[in-house]
Amino acid sequence: MGAHYAVYYKISLPDTLFIELLAGLNTNGWRSMQYQSRLVPLSLVGVRDMNEAAFRWIENGFHPNGTLHVFSSDVIVKNGSFFYLRTYRERWGGDRLEVGIISRIGKENPPLLQPFLTEIESLFKKLINGRKRRYMDLHPRIYSQSNEVVHQFKGQYTSPVTDPTIVGAALVLAESHRYLALRTISEKKKKNVGNSIDAATLQVLVNAGLVDQDKDDASLRLTPLGHRLNQQSHWMPIWLSHLLISKGIPATAIYIGLTSEGEEVDLLVIYQQEVWIFELKAGDFEANKAYPFQYRKVQFQANRVIVIASGKISLPAKKVFARLAQEKAPSPIMIEGLDKAEPVLTQLIIQARLNAIKEKEQLLSKELGINLAPFFEHLFYTNAV
Repeated sequence: MGAHYAVYYKISLPDTLFIELLAGLNTNGWRSMQYQSRLVPLSLVGVRDMNEAAFRWIENGFHPNGTLHVFSSDVIVKNGSFFYLRTYRERWGGDRLEVGIISRIGKENPPLLQPFLTEIESLFKKLINGRKRRYMDLHPRIYSQSNEVVHQFKGQYTSPVTDPTIVGAALVLAESHRYLALRTISEKKKKNVGNSIDAATLQVLVNAGLVDQDKDDASLRLTPLGHRLNQQSHWMPIWLSHLLISKGIPATAIYIGLTSEGEEVDLLVIYQQEVWIFELKAGDFEANKAYPFQYRKVQFQANRVIVIASGKISLPAKKVFARLAQEKAPSPIMIEGLDKAEPVLTQLIIQARLNAIKEKEQLLSKELGINLAPFFEHLFYTNAV
């Protein structure tokens, strides 16, 4: 399958400078589709030197509908990946040069784009004199819709936990019988509570640093880590964050406990221009949670809503979601049992990547006046698994 990754430069490129940048790329082996489509006809009539007149002929063309097209984008297919660069103006007025890659690699992989960026930055140094360059911002930035959305909500949140000890302990509790054993120890402060827990489960909890066992009287108690993860099922967003990151979601795109105007979501993800919100329940998800969760979908402008319960999603809760769906509120994705989460989320991530690629394909096709769909179909959509 394909994955999209892009950066941008805060830079305004005059039309001729953009063409010169493309000329340098094509000379150095980065042969671009639009540039070559103009250059080849010139060579057929004997034009060999790229003089000002030739640049102007390349710079301006016509879309199929006859409108004048200012040459401001181009695409390159190299080593099975699709590179592109395009100039555009942000809605607040800033000029940008976007440079990106769409690759069949399963995860976004910035190193794949680096040789292209290195070539572009080397050409900047050749094409822009030192005095002008001194006042230009030539450092690539990663565009993040996450920052825009979170700033809009102005809420409080925490980032994913990365401490391997804490993550490991949360993964231990993802097995329901272990979490139930931890709850039993927490709620029944008796010396013989260990008799109700099988030895293997108890040993796993002890080894994970969740439970202490007194050597003298064999009594059990939660460790500080055990208390922390048990409180409000804090282990669940840690478990889910770990799963999402392992599937290629950047940690910077995950927000835990994001709040806005008194509303809180257990976990929010902003990925490939989509907003997903998660409701997590250790145990059964009941109907009284359904209505407020649906309201949060509107509050956080979510494209996807996902309910994950370690137990069951009750029939009354499902009826609430079904009734809301009749009112044009899409039903959430409902996952019963943590072991069912991985395949469902994997497909969700694949679909988000394909949607992002399709959106970029349509944008570049419009800017170039070339139907790129056949190229993308061959490179990225076929057998997209």
